[in-house]
Amino acid sequence: AFASAERLPIAAAVTVGVLIAGALWRRKRARDVSAASVLTEKPDRAAAIGALGEALVAGEVSALGRPVLRNVILLDGTHSVEIDLLVRVSDGSLVLDAKTWSGFISGSEDWPIWTQHRKGGRIETFRNPVQQNLVHVRAVERFVADSAVWVRGFVVSAGHADFAAQIARTVVPLANLRTVVQHHVAIPLVGQSAIDVAWSRLAAEAM
Repeated sequence: AFASAERLPIAAAVTVGVLIAGALWRRKRARDVSAASVLTEKPDRAAAIGALGEALVAGEVSALGRPVLRNVILLDGTHSVEIDLLVRVSDGSLVLDAKTWSGFISGSEDWPIWTQHRKGGRIETFRNPVQQNLVHVRAVERFVADSAVWVRGFVVSAGHADFAAQIARTVVPLANLRTVVQHHVAIPLVGQSAIDVAWSRLAAEAM
């Protein structure tokens, strides 16, 4: 019927309409995909940079021959905490929070919020990482449940940020991490059995 002379204009109009509708649908879908990629690009990039920072910190500690556990999740009461790195030392464990900041970081050890000043005048705020890591330290202490096992925490800067004078000493630059780890390892006042048991429990929880 469409091949007849009477129906040919109708068939042509329908065909053109279908082609236009298909083109518009593909164009809209391409825009949606592009928008989605823009929305996910920043979190993906941030996650990749964060993972790189953790790997750099782990490499520095492993070079000292210290056992390391990465991305450890501990249940602490009704919630959980995620710890970047746990390091076994002679008298207990170190809780390390790796950061890969850039720009200039201002704040105070006692302030709940720090500020990052980035290129182009961009400003971002985030929770005080020293206070956050202290929460992680307390969670590890409660999990170990042995006062003879020392637990200490450090925030490690694996990026290229500069820090305000008020907080410069609260963050350990990656280049100084080996020295800090070595200097903060004391001779244990108890036998290694308690420390071995604590580390074994942490390793099992990490698995």
